[in-house]
Amino acid sequence: MIKKFLHNKKIEYFAEISSTNTVLKNRAANGESENTILISEYQTAGRGRLGKSFFSPRGCGVYLSYLIKPDIKATDAVFITVAAAVAMVRAINNVLGIKTQIKWVNDIYYQNKKLCGILTEGGISSSGNLDFAVLGVGLNIKNPPGGYPEEFDYKTTNIEVVAGEITEDTKWRIVAEFINEFDLVFKANPKDFISEYKEYSCIIGRKIEILSGEHKGYAKVLDINNSAELEVELPTGKKVTLSSGDVSICFS
Repeated sequence: MIKKFLHNKKIEYFAEISSTNTVLKNRAANGESENTILISEYQTAGRGRLGKSFFSPRGCGVYLSYLIKPDIKATDAVFITVAAAVAMVRAINNVLGIKTQIKWVNDIYYQNKKLCGILTEGGISSSGNLDFAVLGVGLNIKNPPGGYPEEFDYKTTNIEVVAGEITEDTKWRIVAEFINEFDLVFKANPKDFISEYKEYSCIIGRKIEILSGEHKGYAKVLDINNSAELEVELPTGKKVTLSSGDVSICFS
């Protein structure tokens, strides 16, 4: 499996787990070593951003969490997500020759449907730096039996829909390639990769609905700035910057 493609990592595989992020975050708070990776193909309590659940059916995806201990300010944690998004786009293209896109701030899309989600969580030291960060990734591999639940079906896709049936080796090559590309991007300087993050964006220039925060409602995306914030124009003509939140692309 994946261990033959990755070196210098502590990798633990679980047939079933509540949430790789929850388990690894708890272990990190108790001194777990850096470069530990937890992997499962079934989560009973998968989590996404903003308290949302993450649909993690048995045998239909790969769910992993990667523990890093970067020397950065907590306010720069968004660049972990930036690096991860760039790394996943590269990995899928490197292995499958398929170009995917990034929906700000943390989702990988293919033809307007979600292929992969990213969740970064961490612990903060008294100095305001990150004590540790847990990078969580959920990559959809194939259709679940009976298809996706109705609330996900219209906006979700997976590797086998995009690329056709793949082998076990190919699946683990994608995951290993993602880890290797993340290490390259993040350890170089993820701030240097904002231009690449923007290049892969599927949201710049499009109409969106802002689903949370003080600017809830419709807006047009103008740009993503060097702090990975979303610059938008509201219907009133007012221009505002979103540093976090949940947005949806409008298709009409």
